[in-house]
Amino acid sequence: MMLYTYTVMLVIGIASIISGLYINMAKEIFFGISAPVFVGFATVYFMIKYSNYSATNLNKMLMSGFAIKFIFYGLYIIIIFTV
Repeated sequence: MMLYTYTVMLVIGIASIISGLYINMAKEIFFGISAPVFVGFATVYFMIKYSNYSATNLNKMLMSGFAIKFIFYGLYIIIIFTV
């Protein structure tokens, strides 16, 4: 979880630099990066939570998480291009 947190801090820093260069697109940059960051935090949280159980439960969580992310990102991209 700590490595993911540091990576997110790095990505937010890079997004801040880029949004400073393109001031008119700052909202789009941060909204575009926020959903993958939150989904990543949720994935890491549930992986840590289910890693204490059996490998079967972890595998079921990973499969259901992949299906949920598949649907979420599909809707996210549709919303981005239609709004």
